[in-house]
Amino acid sequence: ILTASSAALLLPTVRSRCQLVRLTPLPAEAVARVFEAAGLAAERARRLTAVAEGPPGAALALESDEAARSRDAVLAALPGLAALGAHEVSALAQVLTRGSAEAALATLVAWYRDALEAALLGQEAPLRNTDAAPAVQALAARLPLDALLRQLEAVCDTIDGLGRNANRMLTLETLLLCLRENERGGHARLPVETPWTTSP
Repeated sequence: ILTASSAALLLPTVRSRCQLVRLTPLPAEAVARVFEAAGLAAERARRLTAVAEGPPGAALALESDEAARSRDAVLAALPGLAALGAHEVSALAQVLTRGSAEAALATLVAWYRDALEAALLGQEAPLRNTDAAPAVQALAARLPLDALLRQLEAVCDTIDGLGRNANRMLTLETLLLCLRENERGGHARLPVETPWTTSP
């Protein structure tokens, strides 16, 4: 069995010898059962189910103390991101680089997905970050949809860049500066080329 996030990433000679089988994410009820079987407390299981979006193993991997600190740092900074100075953005990037960047990026994806859904569905939107609901609703009311989409795109591009061995500190700092600029009403995007990508 060969697994890949996208068939397009495989060489044509490999792809031509494979049969594509798409695996859909597990429904929330099935994910909750996995967490219950693992003996997690009800509140922790509920929060993990909200952010898992299918694979419970990935969500459990983001539940270490280090990952929780990274998530808390991101959620504390996001509501006031537009007001952060350059030195504060740099300090946050250093914190995330020393901690779990994966947890930080997963938190950012969930944050901007929540904001997009809140912008589209209003108060009825089911949020992943229920503990940050007021801040998410405020962001959804403040930024237009195209800006929220740019924010989510920047986070996803950063995840892709780190997967290609980009310098972690520079990539996270560039992402945070891009997100801050968009929060201030700009139209920033991450550079198409990442000159700080290092050789494997």
